[in-house]
Amino acid sequence: MEKPKKNPFNFKRITIGALCLMIFDAYIMGTLSIGFLITLIYSVGSGLQAFFYLFKDRPRAKLHLKKGAIFFLALCIIVGVFRFNNHIGSKNAEKIIFATTSYHADTKKWPDNLEQLVPKYLDAIPVSAYRSSNNRFMYFVNDDGDPYLSWTTFPPFGRQVYNFKEDKWTFLD
Repeated sequence: MEKPKKNPFNFKRITIGALCLMIFDAYIMGTLSIGFLITLIYSVGSGLQAFFYLFKDRPRAKLHLKKGAIFFLALCIIVGVFRFNNHIGSKNAEKIIFATTSYHADTKKWPDNLEQLVPKYLDAIPVSAYRSSNNRFMYFVNDDGDPYLSWTTFPPFGRQVYNFKEDKWTFLD
């Protein structure tokens, strides 16, 4: 008696793998990196395999298509979380800038740190993104007395820096 062929597609394992890559990129790294590349390669590769098997073995083509769909969904979520984090960072930066300029208007001096804005101007210091690292705003006053606000938009580099005196954003890195 011949043993039935084992299905090489374990969709539970594939889904867990895609979920782990998504969590790694979206939350731990907070950037489009290894998980993004792997999910991109798997989704495109599975799509090509599905096309290849389309005329030879339709059931196998469907399996590759399902696998590709799982990785494509993970890829979309990674990109979505990355964009969401940058949106949150921009909105929270606007709150800090408004609070800091309000503080300056009231006191005629710039705060030494963001903690001076709490609780009168801000309820709490907001995060720049929902990820495990590079999720804090940095505020500093240079030796000339010029205040700056900075946050990481694309970890580990890719920072935006706001100059309060010039009222403008610049990019660093």
